[in-house]
Amino acid sequence: MSGRRVLGIALRQWLTLRRSFPRLFDVFYWPILEVVLWGLVTQYLLTQAGASFAPSLLIGGMILWTLLHRSAEDLSIAFLEESWSQNLPNLFASPLRPLEYLAASMLVGTVKVLGAGFAVTGLAALFYGYAVWELGPTLLVAVPALVAFGWSLGLFTMGLTLRYGRQVDVLAWSLTIVFQPLVCAVYPLQVLPPSLQVIAGLLPPTHVFEATRAAAAGAPAWGELLIGIVGGVITLALGTAYYLTGLDYARAIGRLASAGE
Repeated sequence: MSGRRVLGIALRQWLTLRRSFPRLFDVFYWPILEVVLWGLVTQYLLTQAGASFAPSLLIGGMILWTLLHRSAEDLSIAFLEESWSQNLPNLFASPLRPLEYLAASMLVGTVKVLGAGFAVTGLAALFYGYAVWELGPTLLVAVPALVAFGWSLGLFTMGLTLRYGRQVDVLAWSLTIVFQPLVCAVYPLQVLPPSLQVIAGLLPPTHVFEATRAAAAGAPAWGELLIGIVGGVITLALGTAYYLTGLDYARAIGRLASAGE
C-alpha cells in the first residue's frame, strides 16, 4: 500500500466532487429530503399518539439509515464513473493497486458520509428538536458498523459490474433499497413476519438498529452492537474479496478494456 497513490486518487476524486455542483447536490439533497419527510411524518404521529410515540423510532432510524445508504451508493457510483469515462484500463494498468484505489474511494466516501450526516443531524435538531447524539456511546459504535455494511454492498455492486458489465449498473442505486425493509431501521424486528425475522437476524444492521432503539429507551444493548460491528467487518471482508475476484475475472476476459461501452 502506497500512501502517495492513495492520497493521489483521493485528491482526484475530491477535486472532481468539489468542482461539480450536481455531485455536491446529490451528496446532500436526498439525505436531507428523507429526514425532512420523516420528520414531518413524526410530527403528525406525535399529534395523534402523544408522548407515547418516540421520535427516535423514525427520525433517528432514518438518519442512521441515510449513513448506510450513502456509504454504499457513494462507493459504487464512484467506481461506475470510472467505468463510464473508460478510465478503468488506465487506473489498473498503472502501478495503482486495487486495494489502494479502494482505500482512496473509502476515504472520500467517509468525507461525503460525514458531510451528509452532520447536515441531517443538524436539521433534525433545528426543526424537530431531535438530537441523535443523545444515543451516546452507542452512536460511536453504530455508525462505523452501518458504514462497513454499506461499503460491503458497494463492493458487491462493483464486483457485479466487473463481471457483468453495464447491464447491472442500476444496482448502484437499487441494491441497498432491497435491504431496507429487512434491517428494521424505523420499526422493531418483531414487526416482521416470523420467516422474515430469521432473514433479518442474519443482517448486521438489524442488530445495530435494535441496539440504537434500546439506547434511546435508556437500556443500551451492547450484545446487539457487538453482533452488528463483527458482522459489518465480516461482510466488508467478503465484499472486498468479491470485488478483487471480479477484477481478476474482468482482466482475464478483457472486460476492463470495454467497461465503458
